[in-house]
Amino acid sequence: MHAHIHVRSAHAHAASDGESVLVAGDEAILRLQGLDVGLLVNNAVVNTPGAVYLHEDDIERFVRMIRVNLWGLTEVTAAVLSTMLARGSGAIVNVGSGSTLAVPSFPLYTVYSSTKK
Repeated sequence: MHAHIHVRSAHAHAASDGESVLVAGDEAILRLQGLDVGLLVNNAVVNTPGAVYLHEDDIERFVRMIRVNLWGLTEVTAAVLSTMLARGSGAIVNVGSGSTLAVPSFPLYTVYSSTKK
């Protein structure tokens, strides 16, 4: 590895409740602040424990999924984007899901598919 290249990871574990998800995301953002990030890989995911129709599941589970899969990605990206723009270089990779390509209208994963498109 070159002397001027450093690898750092900022992990955020999405626990079972929405509040823990927000705290974990905030901690990841704090770890990224001040770093000169050249590559950001967004790979956070929360899904339902099994295939379920929208009307059969708990709305709070969907709120949590949106917080992690969409808002988490947005907040972490915003935390590093300004330094990338100022430097004039950098890359952001957002990992999606095969469910949005293989079966674009996947009724058992409605919310998940919409957050991972």
